[in-house]
Amino acid sequence: MQNTSSGNMPFACAFTPGGVLIVAEANGGPAGAATSSYVIASNGTLQIVSASIPTEGTAACWDVVSSDGRFAIVTNAGASTETLFSVAGNGQLNFISTTSAGASVTPLDTALTPNNQFLYTLDEAAGAISEFRFDESSHSIVKFGSISVGLTPNSGFNGLQAR
Repeated sequence: MQNTSSGNMPFACAFTPGGVLIVAEANGGPAGAATSSYVIASNGTLQIVSASIPTEGTAACWDVVSSDGRFAIVTNAGASTETLFSVAGNGQLNFISTTSAGASVTPLDTALTPNNQFLYTLDEAAGAISEFRFDESSHSIVKFGSISVGLTPNSGFNGLQAR
């Protein structure tokens, strides 16, 4: 069944454990990137809960959801930032903050550890993996390091998983 997206250029999606769909919208327009949330209606269609909430970045291309479903983190490749949203039980998104991954690193794929403590981004332009600490209690994402051994900038690598 086809559903119309809330925003332009839906790029990535992730489900919360409760079945809420979080969609990163690359957008491509002057409004910048955004994120929307949906629930699945009884007839199988997607019902918008939060429509195109700005990420305060550009090219939102990846998203991850915390294992408890209370948070969504959206990676803005064009702005080299991570945007944190809270996710209510009904799927309502609330913008919390944006954290820099560094100047022009172009974060692509994103992974969150199962215990929700560490976030990693694959930084294509920098040829590195950025390391962030995610603190659910203070609702903060803080970059603390970068791994670049054996990685080449702008090599076209993709894919990232955290355990």
